[in-house]
Amino acid sequence: MEAAVISSTPTDPNQIEWIGALEKAIQEKYSNISIVTTQYDYGDPATSQALTSDVLKAYPNVKVIFATTSYAVPAAAEAVDKAGKKGEVYVTGLANPDVVREYVKNGVVEQFVLWDVVKMGKLTMHVARAVADGTMPQSGTFKAGDLGEFELMGDNVMLGLPFVFNADNIDDYHF
Repeated sequence: MEAAVISSTPTDPNQIEWIGALEKAIQEKYSNISIVTTQYDYGDPATSQALTSDVLKAYPNVKVIFATTSYAVPAAAEAVDKAGKKGEVYVTGLANPDVVREYVKNGVVEQFVLWDVVKMGKLTMHVARAVADGTMPQSGTFKAGDLGEFELMGDNVMLGLPFVFNADNIDDYHF
């Protein structure tokens, strides 16, 4: 199955990590998927939509669009919808529920992910307090109050898996 990636820039550290993780997961668990192209929109939703339209024309066998930014998911979904490929091309990625809601409701996007922003905010405050107090561990785990323990990887505190939004839960979230 052919897939394409729509990302922000080739130099954005988050995008590089996310695309690397995506490629690793495909290699290890989804060997039937091949990424045929990665396109960069440089932060412009109109460019995301145009790139997705171009990908759909240049790679007619593409069945998945991985959009790795909040503005790329709705832009890619709009391009897929305008091309009449709803149900043929699966759009997913990282996004805020408010910008993707209409595409989940009309069936262009089945599901997408984002980290729990409330939990991320709370964890950030716990980390900031521990750093300020000089109590931040250098390795192992970090206890963040009622949020529980989190693994440390280098200088990163790992929040864990993102939350999956879909038609069953999207109306419960407004951000």
